[in-house]
Amino acid sequence: MAERALQPVPEGMNPLTPHLWFNGNCGEAVEFYQKALGAELAGPVVNAPDGKGVLHAMLKIGNSHVMMADSWPGAWERGPEGAASAGFWV
Repeated sequence: MAERALQPVPEGMNPLTPHLWFNGNCGEAVEFYQKALGAELAGPVVNAPDGKGVLHAMLKIGNSHVMMADSWPGAWERGPEGAASAGFWV
């Protein structure tokens, strides 16, 4: 059974965290943000079982975090199709 969180915002996190969606190139985006923005991995990248995509990655840029993933077949989240695709965790 799930346990109640000890606090509403986890230690080291901000109350608003963006989540970016990609179309199979999330791994490349992680590398780009590391080089271009000095982003650091906040944990291990979780790859899809088939090794062809990223299920979850979290980067830390300054004192902020950005979550990233490739869109999953059948899910409502989609990677960019002419515009950015993002969500927010509050």
